[in-house]
Amino acid sequence: MTVRFRIRTSAGQELSFASDEMFEDFVRSGDLSPDDLVYDAESGSWAPSRTHPIVLEIEYEKEEAAEAAAKKAEPSAENAFGLKLADAQPVPEEPDAQPGSGEGDDPSPDVSADSEVEPVTDAPETSSEDAFGLALAPEADMMSPEEASRAFVEKMEAERSSQFDVGGQDQGGMLGFTMDDSNLLKEAAAPKPTPPPPPRPATPRREPAARPDSDRSSERPGPPQRKRESRGRGRTVVMAVVGIGVLGTGGYFGLQFATADRTDVAPDTVQTVTPVPVETPPDPPPREPVIANTAAAIRERAQERFLAGTQNELRDLQPVPEAFPGGEYFSFPSDHPEVFEVWQDYLTTIRRVRGGDEDRFTEAFEAALDDAAVTGAERQARLTAAIIEFDASLVLRDAHYDRVEALATAAIQSHNALVEAEGLILFDATGATGAPGPVGRGTSGRDADAQLLLDQVIDLLTGTLEADGLGPRQSTNVRAWVWDGFLDAVTN
Repeated sequence: MTVRFRIRTSAGQELSFASDEMFEDFVRSGDLSPDDLVYDAESGSWAPSRTHPIVLEIEYEKEEAAEAAAKKAEPSAENAFGLKLADAQPVPEEPDAQPGSGEGDDPSPDVSADSEVEPVTDAPETSSEDAFGLALAPEADMMSPEEASRAFVEKMEAERSSQFDVGGQDQGGMLGFTMDDSNLLKEAAAPKPTPPPPPRPATPRREPAARPDSDRSSERPGPPQRKRESRGRGRTVVMAVVGIGVLGTGGYFGLQFATADRTDVAPDTVQTVTPVPVETPPDPPPREPVIANTAAAIRERAQERFLAGTQNELRDLQPVPEAFPGGEYFSFPSDHPEVFEVWQDYLTTIRRVRGGDEDRFTEAFEAALDDAAVTGAERQARLTAAIIEFDASLVLRDAHYDRVEALATAAIQSHNALVEAEGLILFDATGATGAPGPVGRGTSGRDADAQLLLDQVIDLLTGTLEADGLGPRQSTNVRAWVWDGFLDAVTN
């Protein structure tokens, strides 16, 4: 595959880019330094990045985009949800409803809370009130039978009128009881004939002692037996009426308590809050395609994204130290711990890249389908076919991964062996004696065993660097060789 751009950093690193889009993405990432050199395959020349026309054009676009974003930023007066809340509407006051007892009934005037019920004044002055505030008839000893009967009827009429005044016909009677049939109280108040009581055994009556010089004709005779019966019957009726009233009151307030809405706020103070309608945002418009909806265009865009994602994984790899694989490093490997660290990083990184290949490709291909606005069953079918095609190229990628892992493993093993044999490997800085090749130049073993170990290390490193013509050949080319070999395995 032809490389369009190359970048050489001030640290000696080299990066390759197959297309304009990959190069522009790298420039926008901010990793390009003004002192880095850029090689353009079209012009065939190297130039500093600060003078390259494509780099300058991207920088101008970034500045214009920043200025446009600053002008468009304006404070918003909307709330945290982006909605303008409606003004609270005043709650209209509803008039108190007065239920009626039914059609055809004449409504009676309501009794307000400030009105008072006039007490019954027809009862004799000697009458007393019980615990419920009802005026009871005077003692039978103080009234004649006719007066007692008349007082009882008047009292019941007064109670009935007071009940009508308090409850009203429109409210259905006092405490929920209807009082339309006035004959009920009249029948209850009217004296009913009772059978004569059974004869009682005669008991001696105690006569009062006669007072001297007293006029017996002026003494008041005792009340007859029938008078006692009237008084007992009257009290029974009164207590029955009072009991009915108590039971009705308890039932009414019990029903009100059971059906009332339990709240600590008085009904007059409850305010109805008008709910604010929440507008549902409309569905976003369908995405416009940015590339053609063809298999070739989608494959090319997915390949570019996949290569860019893989290059990001390999970007942190450092160049191999210049001391490797020189003769001085062979004689004193403990003075160069960075050699072991760099090769260990190469081995860890290439294994991580190999394990995440399919996930990165799937993500890249789905992004390409989004660029082409492919949805539904067609999207799933194309994604499945692309993954099958990608898995078919696994052989080429695995071959390159194996070469990189073999080189890193050989370098780590050689480093450990040289550390164990440190002091047994001699080094001639002039290169007149010792190994003549680029690997371990000027080194020799102190004895036969040390020379055998040295020859094994030199053969191992030389073979992995060559790799039958597919290796980097030189340690300085290892970083670029890793990326270029992966690029060739994917694109070819």
